[in-house]
Amino acid sequence: MIGELDKRLDASAWPPDGEVAAGSLVLKSDRDRVIAQVVDPNAGWPWLEFRFAQGRGKLIVCGFGLMQKWNTGPTPRFLFARLLEYLSADEQRSISATRGEDSR
Repeated sequence: MIGELDKRLDASAWPPDGEVAAGSLVLKSDRDRVIAQVVDPNAGWPWLEFRFAQGRGKLIVCGFGLMQKWNTGPTPRFLFARLLEYLSADEQRSISATRGEDSR
C-alpha cells in the first residue's frame, strides 16, 4: 500500500530497524460475527480498508509504524501526508458527486 500511495517512497526499507509494521490485523469469525483481531506485526495485514457505499465514507486501519518512526527520516511524514491526501481525495470526489459536479 505504501508504494500505491507514493511510488517515490521506499516501501520496505525506510525504518532503521527494518520493521515497517507496528501492528496488524486478522479477520475472524466469532459467533456469526466478523471481527478484526490485533496480532503480531508479521502475522496479519498492516493495512485494512473498508469502503462503504458511494458517499458513505471509508475506514482505514494503518498498522505501519508512522508515529514510532516519525523522527527516523522523511518517509513516515510523507506517508502520513499521502494517507491524508488519499482520504481527502475520496471525500472531495464524494462531495462533488453529491452536488452533481464534475470532479475531473
